[in-house]
Amino acid sequence: MLVVKYIGGLGNQLFQLAFVLELRERGYKVFEDITDYRYYDRHQGFEVDKVFDIQIKHVDVKNLSRLRSDYPSVINKIKSKLLGGVKLKSTHIFQNNFDFSKIENQKDYYLEGYWQNCNTYLIKDNLRSFIKFKSFSLSTKNKNVLECINSSNSVGVHIRRGDYLNKENISHFEQVGVEYYLKAKEIIQSKLKDNVQFFFFSDDIDFVKSNYDWGCNVKYIDWNVGDKSYLDMYLMANCKGLIIPNSTFSWWAGILGKDKKHVVAPKYWWQDREKDNDIYLPNKWNLVDNRLNL
Repeated sequence: MLVVKYIGGLGNQLFQLAFVLELRERGYKVFEDITDYRYYDRHQGFEVDKVFDIQIKHVDVKNLSRLRSDYPSVINKIKSKLLGGVKLKSTHIFQNNFDFSKIENQKDYYLEGYWQNCNTYLIKDNLRSFIKFKSFSLSTKNKNVLECINSSNSVGVHIRRGDYLNKENISHFEQVGVEYYLKAKEIIQSKLKDNVQFFFFSDDIDFVKSNYDWGCNVKYIDWNVGDKSYLDMYLMANCKGLIIPNSTFSWWAGILGKDKKHVVAPKYWWQDREKDNDIYLPNKWNLVDNRLNL
């Protein structure tokens, strides 16, 4: 039996879901742990089963306490006190780029990580068939935007600011600025040719309006906030083209889109060169080198 931990926002949750689906495809019996969301006050909590047609197989408390090093059971608390802190059990594996040889068929493991590089997955080319949006009741605004998206050479443009501007993230993530988006725009326009309509999705629309003057064929979407934020992912996924930053949220919009052939993404996501291969970027995507003074 394997137990996979979920943590983070919707983009990271989807990578963890993809990992679960890959393990099942390989024949493993997998349960899921979402217990950390009882105390998680960032993003919108656990959203996967709200947004996607997915059934979560929850792990029971007994197995969670047995396999997870830091589960707050009485026995684990006593062990932690005696050992001077939480020690990883041999059953508890933390690994972002997963080595499937680490797990043996007859053993039980608790698996924790982000697993954003799914290049070796058996299901990597079919993620869209495994992960499908639920049917949503859209507001009038979103219905109108979706109609425009479906009836035009629509390009979603995701510009993430918000928490990306705090000190920790600025020092962690590679930057994508105005120059990156201009290069991405050139690439998209060369693919889609005429009558391109841009749809900007951002948590700072005022900044976008002041810094991205892309002409008259532009619409700004900024009303899907809080527990409705996932609707931005849904709308972006319906666009015929997509320009994304180094964001797992819009990465999934590119993966789950309708036969999307025109996705532009930054080539480098982190400032740490050793992490350059920690994210899977499909070969058919158009990558922009965002380390060349961008």
